[in-house]
Amino acid sequence: DDTGDDDDTGDDDADDDDSGDDGEEPPTGDDDDTGEEPPAGDDDDTGEEPPTGDDDDTGGEPPTGDDDDTGEEPPTGDDDDTGEEPPTGDDDTGDDDTGDDDTGDDDTSDDDDAGDDDTGDDDDSAEIDGDLDGFTVGEGDCDDGNLDIYPGATEVCNSGVDDDCDPATDETADGDGDGESVCDGDCNEDDPAIYSGATEVCDVDNIDEDCSGTADLDQLDECSPRRLSGGDKATCVSDSSGLLTCWGRNYQGSTAPPGEAFSQFDGIETHTCGVDSSALAQCWGDDYQDKATPPAALGQVSHVSAGGTHSCAIKLDTTLDCWGADNSQNSELVTNTPTATGYVSLDAGADHTCAIKGDGTMTCWGKGGSGQLNYTDTPGGWARVSCGDTHTCAIDNDGDLECRGSNAQINAAPVGSFIAVASGRWHSCAIRTNYTVDCWGTGTSGQLAVPTDVAFHDVAVGEYHSCGLTLDDQVLCWGVEDGGTNDYGQVTDAPDSTSGAGAR
Repeated sequence: DDTGDDDDTGDDDADDDDSGDDGEEPPTGDDDDTGEEPPAGDDDDTGEEPPTGDDDDTGGEPPTGDDDDTGEEPPTGDDDDTGEEPPTGDDDTGDDDTGDDDTGDDDTSDDDDAGDDDTGDDDDSAEIDGDLDGFTVGEGDCDDGNLDIYPGATEVCNSGVDDDCDPATDETADGDGDGESVCDGDCNEDDPAIYSGATEVCDVDNIDEDCSGTADLDQLDECSPRRLSGGDKATCVSDSSGLLTCWGRNYQGSTAPPGEAFSQFDGIETHTCGVDSSALAQCWGDDYQDKATPPAALGQVSHVSAGGTHSCAIKLDTTLDCWGADNSQNSELVTNTPTATGYVSLDAGADHTCAIKGDGTMTCWGKGGSGQLNYTDTPGGWARVSCGDTHTCAIDNDGDLECRGSNAQINAAPVGSFIAVASGRWHSCAIRTNYTVDCWGTGTSGQLAVPTDVAFHDVAVGEYHSCGLTLDDQVLCWGVEDGGTNDYGQVTDAPDSTSGAGAR
């Protein structure tokens, strides 16, 4: 009975190398020849299935997480198999390190492992002035990459960019509640009375209420409709409607103006002229050599001025026209009148006249024996001029005052910044930007003794007296009556106010 044994030993054996075998094939995996298949996973041939996870063949199931086969469950978080629970956050070093990369230091966020107690600043950028504008982020710089943006910078119109790092003052914000922002033309976001289009008023601080950029200097005529103009022995003042009240010596009707409104008027010695509501020139008082009779062909005018023996006007086409002084030695006052265009203001003196163009250039003509015509162009241009007897005073667009002519009349002319000037026979007065008045020249009769602590928006001078119109439109006059020889009421008959009530 041979099942394939090649050596014919007589054994019924399917295994060529196991002598004595009973001839049966052992179970798969029976390495100990017991004849039984060992339990799955029995690597030590004990005949028993070891507990799950028993890698050391001890026969017992090791504790959960026992990676070193000690038979004990290591402490929670013991990654290095030391058998001890490491301190919280210790990456197997044994040190208590909260967020530190294995240095052992108590560091909450510092990535450079310097061991410092750092609260989150990786590179101290809050203390670096990145755009070199003088401010760091820590000091309030809201854009440290832009040199033009920093705390306190000037806000400009740039589509809502916060230039000064203060949203409350952004140029698009209406900070004072007047309905306009800086970009809309408001030049002062702290005062609701100041905005583009506001009414310009006379104020001692020379504030630019309407944001025109010129303040009161160019707006003086609009500050109040009430004006003053003086002659040798008479003075006139207008009320808010343009009606005139005149007082002093009534020489040939010089204190009896027509009963109608005038937009502008001017007097000097013994007559006065004004522009009526039809833009026509009217004159009253002494008509010697027809100085108070405007030519029939004059037409409409914007400005008029009365001189000693002549009168002049600016026509609507900005040309000049003068009349009077005919058949006299002063005829050049008329015949030498400039023929150019572009004139915006003028003033006639005793024997000369000066006129200013819109470009600030000034022309003077007539008698100039005392130097009263000696004006040249100034870089800023001329703004106002007033002609007296043998002197002239003018203010340029920078507010500087310059006087030419007789030394006695221009003696001790003040320096500073001025907005108006008036010249008479012997003296002149001017209004400063703070609305105080200075007077100079010959003043033996008190005409230079300006009342103190009073603000004026207009001033007029005569021969021996001066008058001013206060900011609340009260008339104040000082000096004496006709040099103390005759009492014509140039001072005492001045109205208490432009309503004509009382006397001052």
